Amino acid sequence: MDPYLRQERRKTNAAFLSWLLVLVPSLLALLLWLSLQHAVEIALSISSVSTWSWDAIKTFAFIGFGLLWLAGVFLMQNMLYRSAVRGMLISRIMQMSALLLGLLACSQAIRLLLGAAEISIRSVLPVALEAVLAAILYALCRYFHARRIADHATKDNKPWARRT
Repeated sequence: MDPYLRQERRKTNAAFLSWLLVLVPSLLALLLWLSLQHAVEIALSISSVSTWSWDAIKTFAFIGFGLLWLAGVFLMQNMLYRSAVRGMLISRIMQMSALLLGLLACSQAIRLLLGAAEISIRSVLPVALEAVLAAILYALCRYFHARRIADHATKDNKPWARRT
């Protein structure tokens, strides 16, 4: 097959996969957006901000978080596309999911500290599970990255040039 055609086919497949797989991190980012919106509402209720300003602050926070989410989705799609072209798609999607799960766990922990719910095993367990899952995904991402580097290092070395 022609190398140019092979490269174009790879780019086409990368674009399709990046748009398909961006759904996972964008849904996690949507959950983060809603969690942060709820944290803003809780912070307003315990702060000394005038109740007349609450609607404006909540509206600006909603719009601001929404714009950040939208920009994040396009940034994540671009990062996934570039990673798919380089053959590092699985590692990148794990890294993004780990980051978003970690941020989601932090935002829910902040909500608990602000008094959104009574601190009990039932309210802390989901936050802890999200943090553990984020750590596991990040560890897997680092493992795949190290394995890829090791594979490239062994391919680049010439067997006759090795010294034992």
